[in-house]
Amino acid sequence: MVLLKALSRSFTLVACDAVGTHPMQRLVEMINMEEEREIIFLSIREDIVKLAFHDKGNYVLFNTLNALQGERFDYIINKLIGHFHRLSLD
Repeated sequence: MVLLKALSRSFTLVACDAVGTHPMQRLVEMINMEEEREIIFLSIREDIVKLAFHDKGNYVLFNTLNALQGERFDYIINKLIGHFHRLSLD
């Protein structure tokens, strides 16, 4: 929890970093508490499309989708719906 809170302001930056993406993926895979899900969601909410198109960040976004549930999951999917055609081409 402490680590997530410390990373929350730079979540996208670390997720898109060549070195940071792998530990971030593992960190997201380990979450199991509602408060952790909320921190991650709030950390990426404004950067969903950026993460989806980034060659490293998309892996973190995928892991985040696996970890989130309900309205948060739906929110991310809805943000990406208008970009699906671009995702399949990139």
